[in-house]
Amino acid sequence: NDNLASGAIYRSADGGASWTRVSTAKALDLDFDPRNAANAVAGLDDGTIAYSRDAGLTWTRTAPLVPSPSGSRNTARAEIAFARTQALVYASVDDNKGEVWRSSDSGATWELVSNPGHLGVQGDYDNAIWVDPTDASHVLVAGLDIYESRDGGATFAQVSDWRRAPLSPHADHHALVSPPDFGPAHPALYDGNDGGVYEARDVYAISGGQSGAGWTNLDDGLAVTQFYSGAGRTA
Repeated sequence: NDNLASGAIYRSADGGASWTRVSTAKALDLDFDPRNAANAVAGLDDGTIAYSRDAGLTWTRTAPLVPSPSGSRNTARAEIAFARTQALVYASVDDNKGEVWRSSDSGATWELVSNPGHLGVQGDYDNAIWVDPTDASHVLVAGLDIYESRDGGATFAQVSDWRRAPLSPHADHHALVSPPDFGPAHPALYDGNDGGVYEARDVYAISGGQSGAGWTNLDDGLAVTQFYSGAGRTA
């Protein structure tokens, strides 16, 4: 039906064996608060964000962050990342070529903290955000390239350059993930993009401007592709 076709939020209470639709909101990203599992936030694409206070059973939309979305296809895709060391959650929002928002109440209210423009004109396609598990003021966002903030999202510096791939990460970023044992002994960050998988073995050593230093291409024979169109002919 139309609701299913446009996306929705589903919840399982039995480890994934069965699912119940709990919201018709089109959610493109959903994260739970690592400090309180009852709190969850869902990034939507209509200029609002949804939040839950009962572990995803019910959802409430925020007031519009972006009343008139200016992202690709007139949407405002939002990707979500919780901090682990403070009661903060960040959002990378596809508006004005890439905005960063922050909430201190687990997603109920939000403030715009900066406009790094990391998404360009394709934020509905590539949009990722990561918060350092050990430092809530250390945030990375990515779209066409990757940008880093050390001051809670107030300012960002570019730390990759797709034109230098594979020495620097390939363009169009979709995932930023740190390992479970992230810390001083293993400060690594993994980046999934249209060119495969890259690693920053020390995420604190990539602030080298547009040279994009500090990244390693992990593809090593990875053979993947994406088909965008096709054609055939009759005899």
